[in-house]
Amino acid sequence: MPTDLHLALQALYAGEDGVIEAGVGSYRADVLRAGVCYEIQTANFGAIRKKLERLLDRHRVVLVYPVAQIKTIVQID
Repeated sequence: MPTDLHLALQALYAGEDGVIEAGVGSYRADVLRAGVCYEIQTANFGAIRKKLERLLDRHRVVLVYPVAQIKTIVQID
């Protein structure tokens, strides 16, 4: 189940002319736009390694890894 962050990034990278969850060979690209596959990874990279190796054989791929700009730690007694 994709997170709200993942869905928001898919919409952002797809724009108006991209395809979300596009079939690319035996895989599904998070976004396919102008011939470029965008893969959004919010977990570890090991989970996507084999998929990237296969996609890179025939496509340009952009790996999107969101990083928090600000992190707030709140302590509650």
